[in-house]
Amino acid sequence: MRIQLRTDVTVQEVGDELLVLHRATNQLHHLNATASWIFRQLDSQSTWQSIVAGMVETFDVDATAAERDALNLLDQLRSSGLIAIDPEQAGLVADAGFWSLMPSPIS
Repeated sequence: MRIQLRTDVTVQEVGDELLVLHRATNQLHHLNATASWIFRQLDSQSTWQSIVAGMVETFDVDATAAERDALNLLDQLRSSGLIAIDPEQAGLVADAGFWSLMPSPIS
């Protein structure tokens, strides 16, 4: 996959979850444990197939649900400006949903 974390993003681990700060917008995003697992896979140069298979094994979900949920997260990360997706791969992002990012402004 050709997905890159934006350079204006800072990530902090909190247990098995992540806090992701988008410095350009001062938005803080909280990723639950499942979303954090997917986010970490993006950074490890994993293939799409290995991410879906890993979700099936790790979270005991079927492949259809795993793919739908991962696509939804990618769309939310992209929409929030946290990742950049190569235009060739943009077709991977779909509107199917389960997780949400919870943005909150930093004062």
